[in-house]
Amino acid sequence: MDMVSDRFCRCLTVFNACCSSGHGSSHSDPASDSSVQHHHHHHGKIITSDPYVKVSVSGATVAWTRVIPNSQEPIWDEHFQVTLAHSAASVEFQVKDNDVFGAQLIGTVTISAR
Repeated sequence: MDMVSDRFCRCLTVFNACCSSGHGSSHSDPASDSSVQHHHHHHGKIITSDPYVKVSVSGATVAWTRVIPNSQEPIWDEHFQVTLAHSAASVEFQVKDNDVFGAQLIGTVTISAR
């Protein structure tokens, strides 16, 4: 999904450059256009996740962490205190990748509430 959103953004950047330079006008050197150079600069970019964790109890989301941009080894170091009005069998942690068009599930861990 990161690759799709990155390519979509690059397409918009190139489209915007074409529109702003005049639809029928010609450039002597298209590589001199700053948006084209920007496009080539990001071509070799390594796409990583923008992870966050959603914490759920009995199917209800009770907490979530901040998003850590462009990380393959995130460390949140966050603490949550959740008061429950009923007993629960387990706590579920979903690691997700935050994307422009929604979130993609990376993995899930379920831990006994005991």
